[in-house]
Amino acid sequence: MDHFTLEGAGGILASLKSSKREPIDNPAGYLIAKYMNTGSRRNRNFLRGYRFDGDASQSLYEHAFSTPGFGGEFRRKVREEIPYYFGITAQGECLPRYDNYVALDPEKKDAWGIPVLHVHASYGENERSNDSSS
Repeated sequence: MDHFTLEGAGGILASLKSSKREPIDNPAGYLIAKYMNTGSRRNRNFLRGYRFDGDASQSLYEHAFSTPGFGGEFRRKVREEIPYYFGITAQGECLPRYDNYVALDPEKKDAWGIPVLHVHASYGENERSNDSSS
């Protein structure tokens, strides 16, 4: 089905202020590949794997809201002291479930008369568990 988000964190890297805005649309995402929930420290309440992903980017103008000052000096700080942001999110893998499936809708059709898909999907106990004990 998908991955569900467990927890995340992020922040501003204050020491990496730049007086030059980096080119827009340069990707800076990262992925720490999935690992399985196995071995002696296995959490038996969560049956699947985990993965971590995140990104790093330079603020466009959001930092202006937390920048103190006004007037010319304020504008200079917003233009020249451009912070970098980073974030990371932990995600858990969903288990396949018999209740999750895709079917052709018996009544609704698209512009060409083809039946549209009706997606039946929900999380199970594995995805709702908050217990991290083994």
